[in-house]
Amino acid sequence: MDIIEEEIDNHLEEIIFMLFFILSAMHMDISFLHTIPFVIFAYILFRSLGKISGVWIGSKITKADKSVQNYLGLGLFPQAGVAIGLALSLQDQSGFESIAPLILNVIIATTVINAFVGPIFIKYILRKSGECGVN
Repeated sequence: MDIIEEEIDNHLEEIIFMLFFILSAMHMDISFLHTIPFVIFAYILFRSLGKISGVWIGSKITKADKSVQNYLGLGLFPQAGVAIGLALSLQDQSGFESIAPLILNVIIATTVINAFVGPIFIKYILRKSGECGVN
């Protein structure tokens, strides 16, 4: 019994994250995604543009290194739990009953896309910025 408790204690954070994402994905309506690909694409595009331009402007103002100016915006591409949590909390708000499923499905779909594309961007950014020691 002690071994089981120790393993749970060692991996509690991972278990909680896994349960959160599994329960969040249970709210996703796959058939809904076929009707909104433009919304998903627009959300990803404008979110990325906002992060990239925000980092670029902020790093210019603060006179940050060129590597920060050029690459940090892409490093902010991945998204996860906070966006899903906010979208889930919107489900219970009055006045949002009609749009809450759309928002939740867009957020979950983009989180899945970002989970696949984000690590590729991070690897590229670390190499281009010289932060990982490999060019």
